[in-house]
Amino acid sequence: MKSLHEQLYISQSAFEKRFRKLVGASPKKFASIVRFNTVLQDIGKAKSLTEICYENDFFDQAHFIKDFKQFTGSTPENFRRFS
Repeated sequence: MKSLHEQLYISQSAFEKRFRKLVGASPKKFASIVRFNTVLQDIGKAKSLTEICYENDFFDQAHFIKDFKQFTGSTPENFRRFS
């Protein structure tokens, strides 16, 4: 996000306000939604949850599980099992 607002020659707060107005979410929230969409695409493939976690730049599995639960209300393992 930093490089985007620097390329646009505006402050971070101005960038975040404009982004939120146009997209309806903060840049950080939007990035997490995009990343989660990639996780959902990967979860149906024959990859381990650990591979999916690290390929999508999560810091660790605890962070991956926390974010996953935030979006689905379920753990990645349960989601995969019942999908």
